[in-house]
Amino acid sequence: MRKTTLTGRKNPNCSIFTNCYKTLLMCSLKVAIIGAGTYVHGPRIFHGLTVDHDLGAAEIALMDVDAQKLRRTGRIGRFLAGRSRPKVTISEHTERATALEGADFVICCAAPQMQERHAVDCRIIQKHLPNHIITEFGGIAGIGYSLRQITLAEALAADMRKICPKAWMLMISNPMPRLCQVTQQAGIQTVGFCSVGLMIYRMVWPLFRGQADCGSGFEVLEKTFEAVAGGLNRYAWLLELRDRATGRNLLPALNEKLENGESLGHPRTEAIARQTGYLLTAGDDYINDFLPRPRTVPAPQNFWHGNDSEREMRLRAIAEDTECVNYFIPRYMSWERPIDFVAALVNGRDISFHALDLPNTGQIPQLPRDEFVETPAKVNGQGVFPRKLELPAEVVPLSRHVAEVSRTIVQAALRRSRDLVHQAIDLDLTIDDKQAGHRAIDEVLAAHADMIGGYS
Repeated sequence: MRKTTLTGRKNPNCSIFTNCYKTLLMCSLKVAIIGAGTYVHGPRIFHGLTVDHDLGAAEIALMDVDAQKLRRTGRIGRFLAGRSRPKVTISEHTERATALEGADFVICCAAPQMQERHAVDCRIIQKHLPNHIITEFGGIAGIGYSLRQITLAEALAADMRKICPKAWMLMISNPMPRLCQVTQQAGIQTVGFCSVGLMIYRMVWPLFRGQADCGSGFEVLEKTFEAVAGGLNRYAWLLELRDRATGRNLLPALNEKLENGESLGHPRTEAIARQTGYLLTAGDDYINDFLPRPRTVPAPQNFWHGNDSEREMRLRAIAEDTECVNYFIPRYMSWERPIDFVAALVNGRDISFHALDLPNTGQIPQLPRDEFVETPAKVNGQGVFPRKLELPAEVVPLSRHVAEVSRTIVQAALRRSRDLVHQAIDLDLTIDDKQAGHRAIDEVLAAHADMIGGYS
C-alpha cells in the first residue's frame, strides 16, 4: 500500500525545491525515527503523531540498536496511538534498512555510543588542555563529536538514497546544522529543528514581566512576545521583538534596559549586545561553544539530558505504567517540532515555525549560499517558505566566522582530511593553545578510528 503522491515541482514563491504532498483518500504515510530509544525527543514526536495531528493511516517505524529501549518506546507509542489515533501503527526495527523502506519522512535523533565516546574525549582533553571547555559544537569535544556524528549522517544518507530517495530528512541530532549540510550535499532534502532560539523568550520575560520565570514551557512566553531571529543555529541574532497584545516594538526598551544596567542573567550575551547593538538569542550556555572561554566560565563535562539512571527510570516508568505518560511527557517533552512540519506538508495547512534550518538560497544574503542558516519559516502543502532577513553589518563578520568553522569541520569529515581538522582547530576560538589542540585532536582521531575511519 503506497502512501502519498509526490509531485516534484518547483513552487515559484518558494526558495526551497520541495516534494509537494497531496493527501489522498485511503492513503497512508510512513515516518521512520532513527534513534527512537531517546527519551528526550521521543515524547514530543509521539505527542505530535498521536495527539497534535491526525495524519490518517500512518506507520511509525521505530529504529534503535538498543532492543530493550526500542520495546519500551514502542509500548509508549502504541499506548498513545490506541488512545487517540487507532489508524497509526507502530513497528520496531533494529536494522536501519527495514525502517527506511517506503518512508516519506525520516527523523534522525541518534547519537551512537555518545556517552562512552565522549568520556574518551574528556580524558584526552584533560591530558592536553586541562582547562579547556567541553561543548557540543566547539573545541576538541565538539569537533570530535561532529566527526563521529557526520559518519552517521553519511551512512544514513547513503541508505536513504538507495531505499527512500524522495523522503525528507528531518534532523534533530546534534551538531544539527553540520549533519544537515552532509545529508543535503548527499542529495537528501533536509531540514533541521532546534529549540535553542526559544531561550530568548526566557531571557526577556523577567525584564518586561517582573517575574523570574513563567514555568517550564514556552507556550505562555510565545503568546506574550513575538521574537524574530536569524543567523546560524545557536548563533542567531534577535532582529525584532514585539508585544503580541499591543504590537509595540520592544527592542528600543530592551536596549535601554540593558544600557541602564538591568541584566538578562547572561553576561557574555549582554557584552556582545553592548559591542554590536544586537542580542544573540541562545544565551551564554550555547554561545560559549563558539567563543574564547574566560576563566569565570566553568567547563562542563557533558552535554546530554540526564544521566543513564535518570534516562532509564523515565523510559521504564512511562513504558510500564501508562498513567506516567500524563506525568512525564508534559515535563520532559522537547520543543523541536518535526511532526508539525510533516502535518503542514501532508495536510496542507499553514504552520509557522519560530526557526527552521535550511540551505541558504537567499533568505540571509550576507551568509554563504547553500550553507544551512536559521530563520523563521512557514510550511504548507505547497512547500517551505523561509523568511528573508537582513543581518546587521555589525554582526556579519562574527556569523561568517562561525559558519567558516562549521564548513571546515564538515569538509574535513567528508574528505577524511587531517589538515582540515587542524584548520578547524586553528579557527576555533575556544582553543587557546593551538599546538596542544592539534595534539589532542590527533589523539581523538586515533581513538575513534574504528568509527570514523582513518584521517590522512
